[in-house]
Amino acid sequence: MKKTIHLLALGLFTLTTVACDDDDNDSIERNGVGIGLTAPDASHDAKTLSQVQGWPAGTKPTAPAGFQVTELAGGLDNPRWLHVLPNGDILVAEANTLNNGAQEVN
Repeated sequence: MKKTIHLLALGLFTLTTVACDDDDNDSIERNGVGIGLTAPDASHDAKTLSQVQGWPAGTKPTAPAGFQVTELAGGLDNPRWLHVLPNGDILVAEANTLNNGAQEVN
């Protein structure tokens, strides 16, 4: 009985392994050699900045029943990510989505 279970498990493993084999792809296609890519479109600017929309003064988002919204910090320009440390401190990462007037070097 044990031997039959082991043989069935081995057969299932072999069948699964063979079924997952993907020999249809050529190694050239997988490595990217010889793939013809189209030229980049120079007519479009690839840089897209997000439009920051804050809440008007004195207003806040509506929370679902049983929750409340409280402002933890003010004066943040573009907060994007929050991380709460084990001691309760909160780290905020801000995005650089505002044009500060510096010209880019091409």
